[in-house]
Amino acid sequence: TSVHWHGLEIPLAMDGVPDFSQPPVPAGQSFTYEFTVNQHGTYFYHSHVLAAKQIGLGLMGFFIVHPKNPPDWYYVDRDYLIFLHAWKINPASPLPDVLEMTEFNYFTMNGQPGPQIPPLPAKLGEKVRVRVANLSMLSHPIHLHGHTFRVVEMGAGLLSPQQHMRMNTTSVSAAEIRTFDFVTSRLGKWLLHCHFT
Repeated sequence: TSVHWHGLEIPLAMDGVPDFSQPPVPAGQSFTYEFTVNQHGTYFYHSHVLAAKQIGLGLMGFFIVHPKNPPDWYYVDRDYLIFLHAWKINPASPLPDVLEMTEFNYFTMNGQPGPQIPPLPAKLGEKVRVRVANLSMLSHPIHLHGHTFRVVEMGAGLLSPQQHMRMNTTSVSAAEIRTFDFVTSRLGKWLLHCHFT
């Protein structure tokens, strides 16, 4: 396999593109990625060999670099990470076809379908950050009920306060990360979901 780092400005030899920036790491062997990060933001990494299959089996994750001198608005009480996936599942098959890239019929957040997604707890008055990475091939309009949020990061960088967009739905494109903050101003259980399904 190999590991590719989305959005990080790193040396080509560490970029994880097999047979271009490095040979694939053979089964049973290891490779150490070493690089200095000179930028801040929310990024993700994933396998780049049989990517759909290995990502579907869990070889991916977030890579968060905090600013050296963060602005006052940057601090939050809770910070949640969500990976969006789309699958095509054949009921006659014991496993999803992770190589299928069209006609999705099953959608997950952090690998869980709707009713099994664990809650994102917060107390009244807390500032919450949600980072959403879309690993599917579809755009997903993410909607928060009962609150409005500010989109504070798109792509690979923080937005200035003048660019913060107040809304309750934001579309996260394929292979994109969208980060939003909100203050819990109302008690209750509030749904956070994709409007696509």
